[in-house]
Amino acid sequence: MSNIFRFDKTSKVSRDLKNSAEELLIMYENLEALYGELAAAEAVVQVEEKNYNEALKRYAAVVGLENVEVEFLELASASVHINEDGEFKYTFEGEEV
Repeated sequence: MSNIFRFDKTSKVSRDLKNSAEELLIMYENLEALYGELAAAEAVVQVEEKNYNEALKRYAAVVGLENVEVEFLELASASVHINEDGEFKYTFEGEEV
């Protein structure tokens, strides 16, 4: 059989635990709000990435993919594929190789 200890509700341990519980609840609420803000920011970034990829496709069509600056390619949501002939193709998210 186990021993049950009763703490006085005014004891320091009880007060500290209650304060910690209240602080945790506030922190959880703050985290929930931040997750909402993060989701909203990610949605904005997704739209901007799509616009960037479309602009990059138009640019690559004009200058040729092999002439696109690396700094532009680094930010693209795409993958490079090389075929048997050594030609490479940039495939953007949602496109087939």
